[in-house]
Amino acid sequence: MQFPSDFIALLQNIRGIDAGALLQALQKEPPVSVRINPAKPPTHLLFQEQVPWCRFGYYLDTRPVFTLDPFFHAGTYYVQEASSMFIEQWWKHIVPQNYPLRVLDMCAAPGGKSTHLLSLMPKSSVLICNEPINDRHPALHHNIAKWGHSQVIITQNNPEDFETLEAYFDVILVDAPCSGEGMFRKDSDAVAHWSTENVRYCAKRQTRILHSAVKALKPGGVLIYATCTFNETENEAHAEALYNMGLQAQNLTCVQDGIVSSTTGYRFYPHLIRGEGFYTACFIKEGKWLPTELNDNNTSPSHPIMEQYLSEPHTFSHHTQLNRHYAMPFSVRSVFNSIKNVLRVRLAGIPLGEYKGNTFIPAAQLAFSIHLRSDVPGIDVTSEEALKFLRGETFPIQSEIKGWHLVRYNGLALGWAKLINGRFNNYYPKPWRIRMR
Repeated sequence: MQFPSDFIALLQNIRGIDAGALLQALQKEPPVSVRINPAKPPTHLLFQEQVPWCRFGYYLDTRPVFTLDPFFHAGTYYVQEASSMFIEQWWKHIVPQNYPLRVLDMCAAPGGKSTHLLSLMPKSSVLICNEPINDRHPALHHNIAKWGHSQVIITQNNPEDFETLEAYFDVILVDAPCSGEGMFRKDSDAVAHWSTENVRYCAKRQTRILHSAVKALKPGGVLIYATCTFNETENEAHAEALYNMGLQAQNLTCVQDGIVSSTTGYRFYPHLIRGEGFYTACFIKEGKWLPTELNDNNTSPSHPIMEQYLSEPHTFSHHTQLNRHYAMPFSVRSVFNSIKNVLRVRLAGIPLGEYKGNTFIPAAQLAFSIHLRSDVPGIDVTSEEALKFLRGETFPIQSEIKGWHLVRYNGLALGWAKLINGRFNNYYPKPWRIRMR
């Protein structure tokens, strides 16, 4: 791999870095790591060792063909670069614990850190996953759906739109769009598109995003900042501006060997740890933090659709929009009601489905929900049949029972099928279907 000369010069000017060792590491194969879903963990992956800074992160000996793994499509794990899992340390040691929280992932797609936050948050908390770019929403929606949690709202807004929600969020994660220097060995396009001009452009965009995030953060609230790049312009240079806006940088008392403490935050170098290039810092906004009240008592009776499909329908509020039915935890409904006239909401809670005529068609996302009733009818399939289903194909079914069924692999739902006289219609969404053989 040939690196731009300006990039090499930039590395040589970063304090405390062995540029030669780093460049050599960028020529090697990256490690393979995944983060498992504690709500439905896989049982088949051969873990090499745990990622030291993430409870549910693991390295794999080899890189399997994830596209051909039904467990991956069932949402049992997320393929994630190990360094970026470090945000868990900020959450465990800096974020207030045992309180309901309003959390914002400001640049959420494709959803890796959002699913991580969902595994860390108390059940009574609410996560808003925001992604301003329309083309990045399909992957975000799919990954959030597979994770199976309900305390989620997905929005599509520019950072400035959140300034209207002044002092609203307890925690904001800004996993900022960046020049991607830390991902060079995984993404050759990042090398091709790198330039000092692009670094300056990214830094300006990050400044704009952080300015809006600070306004939306509560006094005493926590701001987590992260990039997958090395240069100081996109990393430490933002700390002084945040200090001038009333935020104090935080430190951790103990970090794993190989992680480099910076003037503000921590740096991850591929020649020192098993992961890609990464930078992260954490700040607390000036002022006293007060817990958020998210309780929203249910004032309406349970809905028949929720009773048919959800294990605890009394803990959800029913909502309809354009003939589509949704189930919102009461905390989600509370946040939804306070933001729906301010933000563009793409999804809130669990999609249940919609009626076409007198026929109710369950939503694809509902199949993955961890709140689905255990007695929903299902058909168990082999590995070969699971892949056929994921391709949108059909195969013989030994059942005369009609109606909607979950297609399950090793007890894990993959999607919906409608059984009709010994055959079935495959309702796995076309955009999600795999094409690999």
